[in-house]
Amino acid sequence: MPEFLLTAGGIVISLLAILLLGTLLALLLTRTPYIPTPHHITSIMVDFAKLQGNERVYDLGCGDGRLLFETKRRFPGMTAVGYEVSPYPYLKALARNTATRRGVRLLFRSFLESNLSDADVIFVYLLPPMMEKLQRKLARELRPGTRVISHGFEFKGRTPVEILDFKKLPLSFGYYAHPERTPMLYRYLW
Repeated sequence: MPEFLLTAGGIVISLLAILLLGTLLALLLTRTPYIPTPHHITSIMVDFAKLQGNERVYDLGCGDGRLLFETKRRFPGMTAVGYEVSPYPYLKALARNTATRRGVRLLFRSFLESNLSDADVIFVYLLPPMMEKLQRKLARELRPGTRVISHGFEFKGRTPVEILDFKKLPLSFGYYAHPERTPMLYRYLW
């Protein structure tokens, strides 16, 4: 083995390369980039979900876990579970979970291969191709009355019980990549 790889700098560079390659591989496999929900929107999403305080909440593609941490901050009795397949945001969420000791359960695996039937609330911020796969899965697994909150994208053929149009909020959301597209939240009752 080359001596460079045995040095501290070599080890750090090797770990960063592995992290970068893993994150790129996750992007290629899921076709879903890591785009974190802005912090002020996570707070709005938690309000929009009408959480009761003792429910089981899943975030599918939880990224750095910010939505789950906000949920646990406001409702410590919640069971908060996040799924993530991209190494960088997953490790970031793990570090934050350790630092804050909020008790969020973070799983480094695909939610498509997991049973979600015990969910009370599910948060998603996924692109349309993944939303289609997820919709079929939710139709098979969820109990009647499960709330699903989607940021940005609708489930085709399913009518939301409530839509939150960000243009109607007193805040400015002009920083979005596509200003002509109005950010929306959709609440579905399964």
